[in-house]
Amino acid sequence: MKGLLKEFGIDAINSLTMSSTTALKIARDCISASFKEEVFNDIQDRPFSLSFDESSDRYGPACLCTNVKYVKNGKIHNRLLSLDQIGETSTGYELHNIVMNSIFKGKENLIKENLIGVCSDKGSNMISKLDKGLTNRINKELPHVLVVHDFSHLFNLVSSYSIKKFPPGPIDLIKAISSHFGYSSLRRFRLRRIQSDMKETDFEPMYQVLSYVSHRWMSLLMTAERIICLWQSLEVYFDEEKDDTVNPLLNQDNYAYLELLIFFLRKINFLIKFFESDSHDYSLIMSKIYENFLLWASFIIKDDLLDKDYQDMIANILALPCENLEKLKLELVGYEIFKSRFLTKYPEFSQPHFYMTNESKEKFYETAYDFIIQSFFEIRRRVPFQKTILNDCEVLRLKELNKGKPQEWLSFQR
Repeated sequence: MKGLLKEFGIDAINSLTMSSTTALKIARDCISASFKEEVFNDIQDRPFSLSFDESSDRYGPACLCTNVKYVKNGKIHNRLLSLDQIGETSTGYELHNIVMNSIFKGKENLIKENLIGVCSDKGSNMISKLDKGLTNRINKELPHVLVVHDFSHLFNLVSSYSIKKFPPGPIDLIKAISSHFGYSSLRRFRLRRIQSDMKETDFEPMYQVLSYVSHRWMSLLMTAERIICLWQSLEVYFDEEKDDTVNPLLNQDNYAYLELLIFFLRKINFLIKFFESDSHDYSLIMSKIYENFLLWASFIIKDDLLDKDYQDMIANILALPCENLEKLKLELVGYEIFKSRFLTKYPEFSQPHFYMTNESKEKFYETAYDFIIQSFFEIRRRVPFQKTILNDCEVLRLKELNKGKPQEWLSFQR
């Protein structure tokens, strides 16, 4: 597009008319083919990794998105290689056929000689426990290829499992408020009017309630943050416009829980956003993961494991049992020690809210305790902490190794 704009100018492009069918054919048969051939030329003599994701379209068929990542001239390139329509079934067998018999048809040598890693989410048609997923089939044909669960998906799963430790109230409040305003422009207008009446200056921003979408990674955090921002206006609004699904939940206890939820989600979503980046320096990966992992560990690990040098501390923490949550809990500090550590580090939570009873406060801190243990457990059992895997696959950074067989390169790394 930059080239077209530079050569023809915006006026010439705006005056161009064509049907959507013609535009689709040009994009698919001309532009796409040209981009794909350029990528194939780039990976002809250098190692590369592939990442796969299956995406659905409410207006059309599901597609398999294939990205390729490689290093060229010292820079990481993350390019869309292909977007292929999936048929009636999307089994690992069908996806494997798309990759080998469509995307790389006639270029099988590239896969065999230069592919070093594949990355996907953990859908059963991608990474299967029965070895029938797309990545399992590639790995069976090419044993040297490393398979990694996408880290953004991984940390989203950490978040999803840990959130279950929260009481239902704050999550139900988010859903109820989002639903209340979701399809009514009149209700949104009334909320804006209340905000306008409450503004102390003309420079204060006006906000709308965000729609909560459960399958979007950042949606829960963004919606919760917006509700906290609008809390006073929402109290006035629902005092005038009663809603049986919202009013019982719009209380100070849930306000405190929303603040705690936001605090925790920011810690995890930071890593999700980090791993969504295209071309940052992947030498930061281990430090970022350990930073987050040790944050949770610092609240729940016993002193004799923490009072060591950095490498010994990590080794001892990673040696803790992670097969079973209840077994892991036996190796961790109790609730009282956790509470003392947590409030020492984050004194802003020493008074979650003045209106909370002592019993409610204890449940509040117990929720924080359970959430942190669950997050620690999920990270420990899901993240492949072996450096070889992290450095070799989707999260690779090749240094002056643009050529050579992948088997030789992986052997060198190990």
